Amino acid sequence: MSTYRVGVIGTGRIASSIQDEMLSKPSFVILPHSHAGAYSAIPETTIVAAADTNAERLAEFANRWDVANTYSDYREMLQAEALDIVSICTPTPSHAEIAEAVGASGVKGVFMEKPVAQSLGQVDRVIAAFEATGVKTVINHTRTFDPYYRRIKEVIASGVIGDLHAFMVHWHEGFLFGSTHLFDLLRYLTDSDADWVFGDIVEGESLFDPGGIGTIRFKNGVDALINVRPGHAAPLEVDIVGTTGRIRIGGSLFPELYSKDATTGELVKRGFPGAVWGVSAMTTAVLELIASIESGAKPASDVYDGRAAVELSVAFHLSSKAHAPVALPITDTDFEIQDPWGRK
Repeated sequence: MSTYRVGVIGTGRIASSIQDEMLSKPSFVILPHSHAGAYSAIPETTIVAAADTNAERLAEFANRWDVANTYSDYREMLQAEALDIVSICTPTPSHAEIAEAVGASGVKGVFMEKPVAQSLGQVDRVIAAFEATGVKTVINHTRTFDPYYRRIKEVIASGVIGDLHAFMVHWHEGFLFGSTHLFDLLRYLTDSDADWVFGDIVEGESLFDPGGIGTIRFKNGVDALINVRPGHAAPLEVDIVGTTGRIRIGGSLFPELYSKDATTGELVKRGFPGAVWGVSAMTTAVLELIASIESGAKPASDVYDGRAAVELSVAFHLSSKAHAPVALPITDTDFEIQDPWGRK
């Protein structure tokens, strides 16, 4: 059994403390739910070093996860430590610069936070950095690795709800920083790339990047109707509609299955079929990264999937500006989606 030396860049919420929040939330998230938590749950991985410009946050992280070596500069960490895997948990504007340094450092794999970047040009810098040395990647589009959403994919494939027809979605956090989770999930569940996007973005209503409403038409004919406009009261929820049934799931909504009654034709609530393996999404993401390093197996969401998610975010912005549908692929690689919240 190989042992992988792990370094974490950025020791804040997603790297460490987010799983504490899950304990008090009405959700069915399986722990661990942080980068450090996932590494600690896997015998093959050991966090040997961490880097953060915030000394207090770094010290707290090192104490909690028993990390011996800490650095205020990630470049020093990359130079001093013989790392196999690096988690990039810093704010999105820093991703491209850090990726270039990590890619050149000799690591085997990277577990990166979403979104990969704020423009397609920046994403392409990240891809080039990793391709240059053959680094394997996983992007933390959490729900794509979640066992409940994976079970839903199996249920869809079994034909229980007939042919997949459409998604109706309520989401939060804007069309980039939150919705890249959604876009990756939709591509995963449909097994299809997007064909075109039509959206209307509402500027100035959110602390996060702008949200709005819109439609994605996938190449296999499935539509996704999305409400990510700030201020709505609906919790995060995905309604998956087929020709003979539907599935609903959300942040606190355990999967629900409805299918047509054979006699009346009306939709009837059924017991959600089957069980799931009790392995958290974050743990699965790391395990798939290890599998990619060892065998070349493709993870459910890698940096190329990350690019596709950012491309959909950009497409919504361009569609809103043009007041017209926008076809993919997007050729404007310089358009950058801003984050008014100023996360650091």
